[in-house]
Amino acid sequence: MLEAEKGTSRRIREAAKKIISEEGMEALTMRKLGKAVGLSQAAVYRHYGGKQALIMAVVGEGYAGIVATLESIAASSSSTEDFFRKSLRGYVEWALSDPAMFKALALRDAGPAARQVNSLSPGVSARRETFQILVAKLKEGMADGSVTKGDPELLAQVLWMWVFGIAARLVLEPEIPPQHREKLIVNAGMMISRSLRPERAEEDSRTAAKERGQ
Repeated sequence: MLEAEKGTSRRIREAAKKIISEEGMEALTMRKLGKAVGLSQAAVYRHYGGKQALIMAVVGEGYAGIVATLESIAASSSSTEDFFRKSLRGYVEWALSDPAMFKALALRDAGPAARQVNSLSPGVSARRETFQILVAKLKEGMADGSVTKGDPELLAQVLWMWVFGIAARLVLEPEIPPQHREKLIVNAGMMISRSLRPERAEEDSRTAAKERGQ
C-alpha cells in the first residue's frame, strides 16, 4: 500500500474511533465517515470493505497497543508477581485513557470483530498474543517455584477476568476519587500477587477440604 493510501486509511480509522467514542457504535456509518474525512462513501469502502471490517481494524489497533504494553512490562519486570501487578495497572490505564472507546468495544457486542478479543475459550493462548505472553510468564513462575503449578492457560484466563473486571468497574464509575482509585489498584495488585503464591494454593486447598467435610 502506498504511503498516501496508508495515511488515508489511518485518517478513516481515527475518524471512526472519534465517532465511536463520542456517539457510540450505532452512530458509525460509512457515509458519516466519508463526510468526516472528506471522502466519498465509495472511497471509504475502497479502504475498508464495510463497517465490520473497519471495526475489526479499530479493535486490532487497540489490541496491538495492549500487546506492546505487555511486552514492555514483561521485559522490565523483576518477577512474575511484579509482571502481573504492572499488567493490571497498564490495562487499567489503557482502559481509562479512552473510557468511551473501552465501553463501546469491550463492554458491548461489537459483532464479528469481538471474536478477535474473545478470551475464555480453550486454546486461546494459541490464537492471541496477549495470552501467549501471560502463559509464558506463568510458566516461568511455575518453573522457579514462585507460582502455584497448574494449567497456565486456565490461570491466565482467570487472572484476565479479574483484571478486566477491575478495569471495567473503574471505567463505569468515573466519579471515584483518584486517591481511592489508586488504593483499589494497589490492593487489587497485592491480592493478585498473593493468589499466585504456592502457599496460598495450599491454604485454599485445606479450606476447600474443610468445607467439603462440613
